[in-house]
Amino acid sequence: VLSVGEKVSVMDLESFETMEIDCPEEIKSELEVNSNVEYLDVEGKKIIRRKI
Repeated sequence: VLSVGEKVSVMDLESFETMEIDCPEEIKSELEVNSNVEYLDVEGKKIIRRKI
């Protein structure tokens, strides 16, 4: 996680791609900079699933 705001800025550690992802409030409250998260890519839409 690079930053947490209205959307969460995330970097993929395999491809180094950065992306802005919407995140449910219950997960967003647990996140901080440098957290690791698991995300899904469903039909081109990325969704944060959980904090690792």
